[in-house]
Amino acid sequence: MRDASSRVVHSGPHPSRAPDHLLCPARDIVTVSFVVLSLVQLGVGRSVASEPIRIKTPDPKNFQLAEAIEALCAVTSTSPNDESGRLRAEIIGLHQRMYELHNKATALMARRLTDSDLGEVDRHNRAVLDVIAAMDAHSRDITPLAERFGRLLPPRQPLLRQNTAMMGAVAYFLTVTGRFNQDRRPNAQNQRQTHCSEFVDAYAKLAFGYKGFDRRVANDMVSHMRDRNSGWAPIQYPSGQRQLAVAQDLANKGYLVVVGLEVAGSEGHVAVVVPGRLEPSKQWGRSVPQIAQAGNERIVKELGGDANDVVSVFGREKLSYGIDARDMNKFEIFYRIR
Repeated sequence: MRDASSRVVHSGPHPSRAPDHLLCPARDIVTVSFVVLSLVQLGVGRSVASEPIRIKTPDPKNFQLAEAIEALCAVTSTSPNDESGRLRAEIIGLHQRMYELHNKATALMARRLTDSDLGEVDRHNRAVLDVIAAMDAHSRDITPLAERFGRLLPPRQPLLRQNTAMMGAVAYFLTVTGRFNQDRRPNAQNQRQTHCSEFVDAYAKLAFGYKGFDRRVANDMVSHMRDRNSGWAPIQYPSGQRQLAVAQDLANKGYLVVVGLEVAGSEGHVAVVVPGRLEPSKQWGRSVPQIAQAGNERIVKELGGDANDVVSVFGREKLSYGIDARDMNKFEIFYRIR
């Protein structure tokens, strides 16, 4: 279930760093079109605009695409002037422009718009369409970029700790392959098949050269990590908040950190903690780490977008996006120690 946290708009310049330092995650961007209704239509006061005014803002998938390209470019570039370096610089500019337009849309929404504002709104909407078209054109860059990145993987020797930029890039790389999207075809139990364990297994192999999850489903992965001889250790603290903070800190130090939820009568669920920062979750009532996972479809309509726009695999979102609040005291977190 999606986190019901309020979505805060962050302003200010976009930092020229890897995606784990982005000011405003893609999930915080409300989608496609806002409709500003006149006060007459709302049944109070006088009309401030003779017609409904539509205010566009970039779609979450545009932000997700930008984050993926930036992450992959960061580790495939050896110079600001090589192919990946030039592409990254261009995407950072477009990414910043999308934030500016999102903030502009929010500012327009906060005003009582009149017919005299139609010109400003029209110019804003045209700018949004231009930046969306530019991002759509860059969608074709993903395939060759992913192929270049794939040649860097897996590491020659198993690693206990990995470069955090590489960890983030692997997570985004797995999201753009399409291999782990939720199967839309019902299985024998009339449930759509998800691929969380396959995603975590692939991440562990590609980023760390770790093969201990091979052919295991989520519940089996949790049992394996509980074994004291498995090379894994639990992250356990009396304070749930402390547990989450340590999990994020270990991922930021380059460790392989896995969240597991054992579910009787099901295959369970697993996700990896990726480099980033704790973010508050209203649903959980605490701050949670960033994860990458393959799971159930997330309807972007929940953020105000198109019902046909769905996300089942993501490279970085809050943990509360992958595990419902009712299970917040049931999951376990482990990190690899050898």
